[in-house]
Amino acid sequence: MKKVSKVFACIAAGVSLIAASLCTGCTGMYSEEQHIQRVTARAEERFLGEGSEYTGLEVYPLYNEYDELEYMLIELQPQGFVYVCINDQPWLDMYAVPIDFEPNRLWRPYVFEEGVVTTIVNEETGEMETWEDKRVLQDENGAYYGFHVSHFRAANIRDERRYFIPVSDGNMMPAVKRGDMYLNLVSWREVPCSADFDNVLESDETHFAPKAGFAL
Repeated sequence: MKKVSKVFACIAAGVSLIAASLCTGCTGMYSEEQHIQRVTARAEERFLGEGSEYTGLEVYPLYNEYDELEYMLIELQPQGFVYVCINDQPWLDMYAVPIDFEPNRLWRPYVFEEGVVTTIVNEETGEMETWEDKRVLQDENGAYYGFHVSHFRAANIRDERRYFIPVSDGNMMPAVKRGDMYLNLVSWREVPCSADFDNVLESDETHFAPKAGFAL
């Protein structure tokens, strides 16, 4: 992957200590509903304590390309989100969060275009963001999109099954299915469900660490 801005580095969540594929097929001894209850309880304890900036949360299951439960999404209110990996290795914490995760991190939808350089003034920090080989998407007024809510909430996904698909370089593609296509919620483009995901470049770089320091 090419170098990215400081803001995008927050999305990238640090260096990859382990591929997210280590979590494959890890529903363990608990049912989907039990996983939701367990993650909800931990998330409420961690994020909704006295003096918290958050007013509530919801937890959603995320599935891999084989429709297996493998991840969870914590949607925080009024904004913020956390992706959670479910581990089944007994020597690891069952619920891992991304390396250097930040619930209120800013992310921007983009598509990969070799040779394109996008430069953005971050209105929140005043700093310049430089995106190489990426075209950041803009609204009808030419303003660059930027979100502090999850890819699913930004796309107004409600009752559809949510997916988190491993793609190139150990990155993840948040998506929903539309017929025989995935709607990639980073690039807002459709990708065939039969695609070689090693060649899907528009993705959210989310790496999970298998140790206690990154447990939910």
